[in-house]
Amino acid sequence: MRSLKIFVLIVIITTGFLATLTLFLPSKVTVSKSILIEATGPGVESEIENFENWKKWYPAFQNRNIAIVISKRGDSSLATLIDENQREFSMALVKPGPERIDIFLFEGNKKNVTYQFILSATRTGQTQLTWNINTSFPWYPWEKIRGIFLDKITGPQYQEILQNLKVAVESHQAGAPG
Repeated sequence: MRSLKIFVLIVIITTGFLATLTLFLPSKVTVSKSILIEATGPGVESEIENFENWKKWYPAFQNRNIAIVISKRGDSSLATLIDENQREFSMALVKPGPERIDIFLFEGNKKNVTYQFILSATRTGQTQLTWNINTSFPWYPWEKIRGIFLDKITGPQYQEILQNLKVAVESHQAGAPG
């Protein structure tokens, strides 16, 4: 019986320590991925700005079990994805500058992820595309701990998506009349 009390006490102390430790972990984490694309900035930009083009390179837009509704209001676009369980996920595109595209992701009324695409032209006609995925975490300790490993968990997926985008842009550029 005594060893059980000691075990429970150790679990409580360890849990309390970890919960306190997570207070010092950041609530916002950014995963950043880059790729060099053999195309001009406007070619890359038009591929990202048009949600219809996302069907060529973004996995959620390629999923047949997800219904996609795309609408446009002024300079911004909105894509709403609805899965088979009727969960809604929205993406709002805003262009704050000539070489930057921001996409706000909403699940229900909650925004916790922002995609930020930054385009930088090179002297050789290529475009350096940097994709910052900014994620906000709630205060829950297990969520903040997940933030520590976010790049390891999601980084390879994001790099693969960038590779798909590169192929889509470069094949579109190659097929464009010159």
